[in-house]
Amino acid sequence: MRIINRIIDNKGNLVSFKSFGDEYLNYHKAGWTNYFDKAKNNLENLAEEKNGNQHDFIIDLIDDLNDIIKATPDQIPEHIIKFTTGQYLTTLNDEVFKNEIEEAFGYSAFRKSAKASWFAERFGISACLYCNAQFTLAIGKDGTKKKLLFQLDHFYNKSKFPFLSLTLGNLIPSCSTCNISKSSKSFTLITHIHPYHGDANIMFDFYIDENNALEYLIGNRNYKLLTPKVNVVDPRFDDHKTTFGIEAIYEKHADVVEELLLKSLYYNKSKREELEMEFADLNLSGSVIDRFVLGNYSLDSEINKRPLSKLSKDIGKQLKIIK
Repeated sequence: MRIINRIIDNKGNLVSFKSFGDEYLNYHKAGWTNYFDKAKNNLENLAEEKNGNQHDFIIDLIDDLNDIIKATPDQIPEHIIKFTTGQYLTTLNDEVFKNEIEEAFGYSAFRKSAKASWFAERFGISACLYCNAQFTLAIGKDGTKKKLLFQLDHFYNKSKFPFLSLTLGNLIPSCSTCNISKSSKSFTLITHIHPYHGDANIMFDFYIDENNALEYLIGNRNYKLLTPKVNVVDPRFDDHKTTFGIEAIYEKHADVVEELLLKSLYYNKSKREELEMEFADLNLSGSVIDRFVLGNYSLDSEINKRPLSKLSKDIGKQLKIIK
């Protein structure tokens, strides 16, 4: 849910997402299974069977393949324009040809490979980038095929744009629920939030009705009183909220709000100061203490590290558990 626009490279340096494309290309080319070269070979074989416009389309894909593979979200539209307008305006209207292009890219094999775990691991992601409510983990030993607790969603639908099947900026680690919810729905950078390009975290806030919270504390133990509400700041979040069922998902987490409400009664200013004194010898940062109090991450930059971080942070601030 937090934008991923800078990543730590293999040398420990912060690099831009754009610079990260080379690592993505080189990593997946390494080893006995080279999905990108295989896609190129498949396209070359397919080109031999075609003529005219379809042949030219494939040759252009082959020429641009590395750039397409490495493309960041803001670079993807230029590839879409090239292969869906002008001489190629109707080329992909041929369903048989479109399916052949998709098959040539071999996404299904790529998705099932050990290297698919690269996305969550290199981006430091542990929670779904669409809902922030479920884990996106890769479980297993390094060098072996891992069990993936996430799916890779195509921001731009691969059935419509099959040439973007393996594109770095088009593959989003997400939970199966969000991937299924989005399905074949058409997203664009203008109308929707791309997790590598726009920050959903700052486009809305969770909050609770304070009168309902008071009623709950007085004695009405109806969890519905603590149902998180959503305040939309950016209109692009409206469709995001609907597509991924954000409100329905978070209705199920009123118990987390309850815990935060109780913590707000306990962690007053003096308790917080007492806690900081207890931990003084450990020289912990304020954000670590906040995480201890919330039971989750509190910084915007850390929201993707654990499910429900956004909820905990927003409600924690509203209840003044954290600043």
